[in-house]
Amino acid sequence: MKNCDFNVLNQLIQEEKSFWRIENHYIGEARDDEEKELWESIRDIKLEQIAILTKMTKKCL
Repeated sequence: MKNCDFNVLNQLIQEEKSFWRIENHYIGEARDDEEKELWESIRDIKLEQIAILTKMTKKCL
């Protein structure tokens, strides 16, 4: 596997882990609505990044 392919795959895994933590912990543990909205916004950005990285990963494999 080329290093550039590894980097894309590794980043996809990291983004998925981060998304999971936000979805399963951070949103529910938010101290107020403002913090909850921040985590939800970050979650939505992560979903977009995961979709892009997934497409890139398919090209690598």
